[in-house]
Amino acid sequence: HKRIHTGDKPYKCEVCDKMFTYKGGLNAHKRIHTVDKHYKCHVCGMEFNQNQELQIHKRNHTFLLDQLLAKTIQIAPSL
Repeated sequence: HKRIHTGDKPYKCEVCDKMFTYKGGLNAHKRIHTVDKHYKCHVCGMEFNQNQELQIHKRNHTFLLDQLLAKTIQIAPSL
């Protein structure tokens, strides 16, 4: 817990040199460098290493759909 306050980051990614406070953070990060992507967007087919990345990506589709719906309602309010 002290590392958060001291800024100590003893764990280094061997691929990109990014530093991490905890080993778990480094391990999660390492997945971005692998070719295996296990999480696929059912809307556009993009693939991601982590579920969290997919969830963030899916918000874009929701946002765009909301905008399209709002425009449709403005164009044809009687439907």
